[in-house]
Amino acid sequence: RWGLKFYTFLAPNVLPAMTIDGNSNVGIGTTSPAHKLSVDGAINVSSTVFAPVFNSTQNNVTISSASGSVIIRLG
Repeated sequence: RWGLKFYTFLAPNVLPAMTIDGNSNVGIGTTSPAHKLSVDGAINVSSTVFAPVFNSTQNNVTISSASGSVIIRLG
């Protein structure tokens, strides 16, 4: 399976910006997303996040629905 990767250039570094892998997983700031949405960095939400199931553990927040889950790693 093929994917699509976007990079940014901040001299002298080439940094991963966004990846869509062959499993339709999307990564922001990572080239190897492990979930439908994997984010390496801070997330700013300026509105409400809606989810049917919301669970949290010590370092993770999981938002789940019938179509899949999003895990947000904290700290």
